[in-house]
Amino acid sequence: PDTVTNCSDGGVLGTVPGVMGTLQATEALKVAMAAPGDLILSSRMLLYDASTAKFRTVKLRSRDPSCAACGASPTLTPQTLAPVP
Repeated sequence: PDTVTNCSDGGVLGTVPGVMGTLQATEALKVAMAAPGDLILSSRMLLYDASTAKFRTVKLRSRDPSCAACGASPTLTPQTLAPVP
């Protein structure tokens, strides 16, 4: 945690939350209008670099049924993790 920069220390470009909110609202409208699946960011993550004004899309893999954290029978739960001091 000491190496992780928070927003107040690292700075957040003030317009970025507005851009992200607009993109989220657009995605919600596409889902509500039952847009074709290839137009919705399902199983994809949109990355935005405000300093260069570039967007990038990354494909997300599907959930692994045998995954200890998110599988059908997860063994990695908050109860099995050691408490953080």
